[in-house]
Amino acid sequence: MDILLMLMIVVAVSLIANAILSSMAKGKEKKDQGFAFGYHRLTHRRRLIRTLWLLPVTVVLLLWIHQSGVLAPLEFTAMAVFFAIVFIAQASYEYMRWKKHEKAA
Repeated sequence: MDILLMLMIVVAVSLIANAILSSMAKGKEKKDQGFAFGYHRLTHRRRLIRTLWLLPVTVVLLLWIHQSGVLAPLEFTAMAVFFAIVFIAQASYEYMRWKKHEKAA
């Protein structure tokens, strides 16, 4: 199976699961302490912490993909840039939302 098709399937399934979990957690109290399996049940501060914790995992994953030689250099570079943009956008968004909710409280 082509890697692009697999990536599209994974993204589609992830978006559908994200929409379902988000609607299930809407209006429920968010957790700021302790373990929460669901990402949608966390406060923005905890989401930011989880995002920052996943940075080393992402780097290791990228190094493994690079070493395995599954992707061409251009494909690998595009994927690494995509991961970097998504990480920066997500961390920035969670930080801004955290500060907004902190100021409102």
